[in-house]
Amino acid sequence: PPRMTEGQRNAISNPAVGLQIFNTDANCLEFYLGSGNWYDICKEVKCSGFSASVSAITHVSCNGGSNGSATVSTQGGTSPFTYNWSNSGNTATVSGLSANTYNVTVADANACSATTAVTINQPNVLTVSAGSNSPVITGNTLSLTSSPAGGTTAYSYSWSGPASFSNGTQNPGISNAQPSNSGTYTIVVTDAN
Repeated sequence: PPRMTEGQRNAISNPAVGLQIFNTDANCLEFYLGSGNWYDICKEVKCSGFSASVSAITHVSCNGGSNGSATVSTQGGTSPFTYNWSNSGNTATVSGLSANTYNVTVADANACSATTAVTINQPNVLTVSAGSNSPVITGNTLSLTSSPAGGTTAYSYSWSGPASFSNGTQNPGISNAQPSNSGTYTIVVTDAN
């Protein structure tokens, strides 16, 4: 096939479909496909084996948060690489992510590209329900109960209440309860994150 630069190739008036040329700019054999499109056979060879995959994921720690991150790695290809994330990130690692699915397209120096996706998850909303065996009966045991759900286990507990009550267990009891133990008790549950 004739050897020519890309500019000379583009100057060909009405090339026939199937025309072959050797593009000296790309150092590659090309075929004319019609409608102004040339097929670069070298690109197929150069891009063979190029792929991208997610190599690290950090999920959101608390429901509604945005502290997730993801890193994409490449296999094959020629550096330097460019990154185009669906959240507008342009590096191999993106952070500040909320729960969602993110796509990334990686391109190498030969204009080969590979696309992959990552899903960032979040835990369910942390909730707690609390109860007791009230009313307080003098001399009996007042039992406080809590049932946490969501978040990330393990949980820690912090109860407070009348008569300077303080306790760090899930379901504390107050033995030999007195009238001073009557009132409102508060529990704060903190999850592992």
